Amino acid sequence: MDSLVESRKLFGRLALGAAIMGLLLLAGVAHAGTETWSLITSPAVGSNKAQVNKLVNDPTNPLIRYAVGGNGIYKTTDDGATWNAINTGIVATPAGYVGADDLVVDPSNHDTLYAAAWSALQKSVNGGASWTVIGETSLAAIVSNTHITALAIDPVNPSKLYGATNHGMYKSADGGNTWSNMAGSAAIYTSVAIDPLDPKTLYVTTGGYARTFTVSSGTDTSTLIVTGIYSDPIYGYGVTALAPDPGHAGTVYAATSSGIYKSVDSGSNWVASNTCYKDSDGNSVTLLSATSIAFDPSNSSILYIAGNRGLYKSVDGAAHWTLANVGPFGPTQVVVDLNSTSTILSGGGAFGGVYAYTYAATVSPNDCLLNYAERTYPSYFAPAGAASAQALDYYYRYYSTTGSYLAIAGRDSHFYYYGPLTGSTLGDLGAVSVWLSTAGCQ
Repeated sequence: MDSLVESRKLFGRLALGAAIMGLLLLAGVAHAGTETWSLITSPAVGSNKAQVNKLVNDPTNPLIRYAVGGNGIYKTTDDGATWNAINTGIVATPAGYVGADDLVVDPSNHDTLYAAAWSALQKSVNGGASWTVIGETSLAAIVSNTHITALAIDPVNPSKLYGATNHGMYKSADGGNTWSNMAGSAAIYTSVAIDPLDPKTLYVTTGGYARTFTVSSGTDTSTLIVTGIYSDPIYGYGVTALAPDPGHAGTVYAATSSGIYKSVDSGSNWVASNTCYKDSDGNSVTLLSATSIAFDPSNSSILYIAGNRGLYKSVDGAAHWTLANVGPFGPTQVVVDLNSTSTILSGGGAFGGVYAYTYAATVSPNDCLLNYAERTYPSYFAPAGAASAQALDYYYRYYSTTGSYLAIAGRDSHFYYYGPLTGSTLGDLGAVSVWLSTAGCQ
């Protein structure tokens, strides 16, 4: 008699005459969730949704987030349930517009904020309740009409700031009060990212090119880093964003008009990482362009990008990608909701508002199988949802109501029961692979 039949006999004894497994209609479910873009409670300008081009998480409080765009700066302190405009002191443009391109939060004091507003660089020391202009004299003294569009803050020494401007790269060592040009740069720079594992290294974009700046107390050095990135005969390299991996030293990703590229040597060499699975409709997809990159805060091998078709996700360090539901727009910038990391957030840009995409919760095959047993025989495996644990070679759950164990052994990949209904001996229920199929967990 095969192991499945023997297992059914054993479970039959445990169920005291319950129907055999083949008659049970309870199937294990490995995925559940909304998996769709939805407009969440958003910043508003009167009765209209505010234009949101960028979202910024507070690094110390997952409930606080900032929305930055053509209507200024908004803040939520309840994970996006409500928003308030925080534009007091933000200088308007000559045409009367109050807008901002970027914002960074001091990691050592989240009440200190720096904003690249449209008319000036501005600072708040009270969480955005009010703003003052900083750095204006030193920036104007170098080149008139210098405008910072992107900011980065040193995670180790937050008084050090870096700004990408229309007249080169700049740095400040005194909290933005004074600025100096880096390595004589004069081009238009559009983004800057500081390596969290090596704060002396900056990754910047300029004219579709990728560069690094190595910061020093003397002369900063700038290096072109495009080897391996495809250059279109008309549009060039098309690099729009660079993202150093916060969990792996030397690893950095580039979002470009020809897809995602990965480097494991700090940008010296790049390899295209555009392999996609089929989408939800079964169509083969190719990742053609990307504009934004975000990492899962607990595992940087899980990352997300905004691409020309929508949101993509990789769980293997960009070796493969899956395409999410595109939704009502193609997101241009994404962040992970730190209060619920299965939710990805994006500003709606010209559509206005803030959108959320919630991925289905993924349950491991082992937990799916244990959940199946609990639902099938609730009288014997209670309380349901008991914590899973690992001991020696066993992945198991203990059910205090009946003093029973269910376990999966790594040595032979078999499913086991241990408890009073087998006389406190170990009962082999058979191959896990068979049970996974039976339970619908594959």
